[in-house]
Amino acid sequence: MKAKKLLMICLVLLQVSCVGQSKKINGMSFVASHSKIDAENVKPVLNVNGNFVALMPFGFIRDIKSPEVKYNSTRQWFVKKDSSLKLGFYKLIRFYAVVIGFTILLFLPFYSQELISNYSNSVGLWFRNFEFNASFYYIFREVGYLFRGYNEIAIIGKIIPVLTILFVGYITFFRKNTSPKELITAFLFGLSFYYFTTTTMHPWYLASLILLSVFTNYKFPIAWSVAIILSYAAYSNDTYKENLWLVGLEYSIVYG
Repeated sequence: MKAKKLLMICLVLLQVSCVGQSKKINGMSFVASHSKIDAENVKPVLNVNGNFVALMPFGFIRDIKSPEVKYNSTRQWFVKKDSSLKLGFYKLIRFYAVVIGFTILLFLPFYSQELISNYSNSVGLWFRNFEFNASFYYIFREVGYLFRGYNEIAIIGKIIPVLTILFVGYITFFRKNTSPKELITAFLFGLSFYYFTTTTMHPWYLASLILLSVFTNYKFPIAWSVAIILSYAAYSNDTYKENLWLVGLEYSIVYG
């Protein structure tokens, strides 16, 4: 009888201790992460109901007789790597120096003042004269008509390349592009930004976007490849006049 009472008391105390626990700790460990931890890394933890994480940088000793702990190596946890940013910047500068140097070297046999002049005029003509199936440019153009009374393509055409360079620079230096998938996604974003702001967007330009989208989670280029057929309505009349309602419908499908 005493044994039963003692067992009952133990069960009651156990129940009280469980009820009194405010929150169960489901802990996991992140060991020697070589890159920044973001939402993509946290999702698997949440999927197994984890609510605490221990961040453990990697350290080691070379020999059992040596008490010195080695850390801050090239593959060290990113928070502990004080020189990683500087080292990466130097590598980036060397890479671009090699690429630019070889590009100039290969271009030298074709160099002439006439070539530079003709090429510059061709690029300028493309950005400041041609118009077809544009997206945001058509909005900017209408704003120019509203406030200035004429087509501002000469000015807008100079701004578009600058915006594209700034955007590409942003996703290059401030976006994590450590994995092949992330890098291809950055390519997709950069090229898409240019196409969304360009003055001329022909259907066959989408070939590159469709190829890149195969390796990412973004499928809007596929939808665009169907919707862009509407742009051919411009060739259905002798005056070659675009129907801006159809252009608007095309980009509504893409952005939607």
